[in-house]
Formats: sequence, C-alpha cells, structure tokens
Amino acid sequence: MGKETGLTMKQTYTAALLDDDRELLPYLAEKIQEEFFKQEMALHLTQYQSPESFLEALEKGNHSDIYFLDIDMPQINGLTVAGRITSLQ
Repeated sequence: MGKETGLTMKQTYTAALLDDDRELLPYLAEKIQEEFFKQEMALHLTQYQSPESFLEALEKGNHSDIYFLDIDMPQINGLTVAGRITSLQ
C-alpha cells in the first residue's frame, strides 16, 4: 500500500524535457518533478535525449503543456527546437 500524503493535487500538467547530457537529464527531471510536487501540481514528464527523437514525437502529435529545452546542443539547438514546437502547434 502507498503512503497517504494528504495532498490533493491542484492541476495536472504534461511536460517534455529535452537535454542531450545523459548524466544531467535524470537530475533535471527529478528537480522539476520535486518543484511541481511542492506546488501540489501533478506532472507527467517525458524525457528526450536527442532533438531528433523529441521532434519525431512532436510530429506524431505528442504535445505537452510545458517544454524544458537545452539551448546548447550540437546538431539542433534548443532555439531551433522551440521554433519547430511553435510551427507544429
């Protein structure tokens, strides 16, 4: 049985996290989820390690309420990805 926290989540959000740093990605995901929990908000967070996999999912209709993007990536930077998000929504 799970432990009862007594918290009622105010709202549920979906989010996508894109970072090409394999070691940093899980840390960022944990910190983001902790912050949402502190605000009593539920979060479904999907992690992506490459801009290509992120854009492929986006083109298939996997949109989120919130996007966390690494700006400094070698092939496709986060600003380019942000532009693609805007054009596909």
